[in-house]
Amino acid sequence: MRAFLGEANMKKAYRGCILIFLAFFCFSCSATMKPAYVEVPYPRPPGYDISTLWNRAEQLEREGKNQEAADLYYRIATTYPNSEFAPEGFYKIAKLMMKEGKPKDAELYYAYIIEKYPKWPNLYLVYPDFSEAFMKQGKFRDSLAVASRIRENYKKNLYLGVGYWLYGDRNKALAYLENFSRSSELRNPQKAIESINFLSRSLDNQSFNNLLSLNTSQDLNLILRASYGKKLIDGKNPEGRVILNKIFSGINENHFLREPLRQIMGVVAPTEVVQERREPMNIIVTEPGNPKKIGLLVPITGTYGGYGYQVVRGANLAISLWNEANPSDPVELVVQDTPNDPQGVVKAFEKVVNEDKVIAVVGPMSKAGVDALVSGRDQLPLLMVSLVPEDGSAKAFPFHIRFLPSSSSITEKLVDYCVHHLGYKNFATLYPEDSFGKQTAETFRRAVESKGGKVLVEVGYNPKTTDFGSYIEKLMVRGNSKIDKPDFQALFLPDELKTVSLIGAQLYYHNVVGVTLLGSHLWDNPKLETISSGYLDGAYYVTSYFHNQESQEYLVFKSRFMETYKTTPQFLEAVGYDAVNMVLKIRSMSEKSRAGLIAIASRGFSYGGSITGVNRILPDGLIERSHMIINIRGTTPMVVSKY
Repeated sequence: MRAFLGEANMKKAYRGCILIFLAFFCFSCSATMKPAYVEVPYPRPPGYDISTLWNRAEQLEREGKNQEAADLYYRIATTYPNSEFAPEGFYKIAKLMMKEGKPKDAELYYAYIIEKYPKWPNLYLVYPDFSEAFMKQGKFRDSLAVASRIRENYKKNLYLGVGYWLYGDRNKALAYLENFSRSSELRNPQKAIESINFLSRSLDNQSFNNLLSLNTSQDLNLILRASYGKKLIDGKNPEGRVILNKIFSGINENHFLREPLRQIMGVVAPTEVVQERREPMNIIVTEPGNPKKIGLLVPITGTYGGYGYQVVRGANLAISLWNEANPSDPVELVVQDTPNDPQGVVKAFEKVVNEDKVIAVVGPMSKAGVDALVSGRDQLPLLMVSLVPEDGSAKAFPFHIRFLPSSSSITEKLVDYCVHHLGYKNFATLYPEDSFGKQTAETFRRAVESKGGKVLVEVGYNPKTTDFGSYIEKLMVRGNSKIDKPDFQALFLPDELKTVSLIGAQLYYHNVVGVTLLGSHLWDNPKLETISSGYLDGAYYVTSYFHNQESQEYLVFKSRFMETYKTTPQFLEAVGYDAVNMVLKIRSMSEKSRAGLIAIASRGFSYGGSITGVNRILPDGLIERSHMIINIRGTTPMVVSKY
């Protein structure tokens, strides 16, 4: 703390922090002295009582009763000063102070948390808010110093960019803001919306006008215009919606700002069919749930039944191993088929929640199904671990964990390895022209550009084709001329292994040789050695799950899976196994009720022993995950790096 605030400011801030235990700032009047709470020298471990108090405080906050919520958070934090509830409680109070327009009071709490709880796992959440608290008071040097400690690079660049602009250093501001605008994290609509909201509340109209008059990149210009429009809308100025509508209509369907703008404006894209108004879910909110039941919502019948069946096999194995190890605490898996229809998913959810009374739910697997459950709702009655990607698949909730890795996290790791370890600068992409292929190709391009590289050519192909000759020829065209040999060092192929193997053979036939092939987790397959036929020699792919990993947890999973099902496990089977194990771990850490599981998940926690790369669950339901870079040597895949 002293290293970046300065001794004088540190002493001043810390003296102010001590006052937190002597007086509690009233939201509606001047500071008011409150009686000291009884000190508990050895606080009892957090249990049902503390969880009940915490849930009540969060309910008061949701109802807008900020003073009452802050009082209760304060009571919890000071009664259990050595528990994980203490820094979380002080952080909640600071956030409420900011919401009430009291950045100076919030500053004291942020400083106290950093000084008193340096090992708090969620400390990284404090730095952006702490920087903004200084910013609101015109303390721009302190704001910049704190912003340099922000963990997420895209957010660090954003806060430093705004901080330097307000400080008056235009050149540094633009450099940081340009870096921010190139961040692949902005492909996540929730992060893009948070960034737009921060810009809209941090810059005044004159700052926006000055920035928009400069020669900035197209992405930064669009983000600034969107933020300015949001600021006008918040100020009840109808011109703001005009600005956002103009941006929305001027970008293509796959642009990273499309979904954020849709959510900000509350519109439906013209190409989408407007669904009928959704009826409220018929959920018994007060039901604590049966601690011996976990629900699994996956398709068992229909087009996607095969995928659901894979998840069920992994999930069943997780339950079997748990029951073997814990005979006095058996758990049952309640599997519910989900039709390919959002309202059908809602009905399936209602069934396992109301009739089966499950304590938590794993699934569903469809984005539309998840959206039907969470869109327009501020809460669900129980923990849900959905099997959808993290990047913009649903609104962020502390009780909604999105389990699958995002395409941006996958491509980022691959590009970073290629640029920094292989020295590559020039790339090409050959991708299927479906929604996944287009999104992944765009994510890959943004990741390459953020590292200073270039994607020289992108070619899309019909996902149903098996003849790639004409598409491969397009890779070798520049303008009106055909080049003799590839001018790119690596070719990105975001498709499944069988298709990629066909492409590999045809690349060789068309003399596109001497380039490194790159892929994603879709390449990982126990039959890789047979399917690849040697055409993928020297290729690299990135995955959070590797079928030949050597961890003890994976070896147990693989051995028991093969013993049970007589085949080698694949990705979705590992996902089902890992996701259910995560719920079982949360259940073992908490009071065995729906509220108890939500309380643990909403604070975030570390998750050891994952076979799909999960390291930590963050309070907003996102996942910190490690990935492996795999190099195919001949036909054998080998781990060469871990991220």
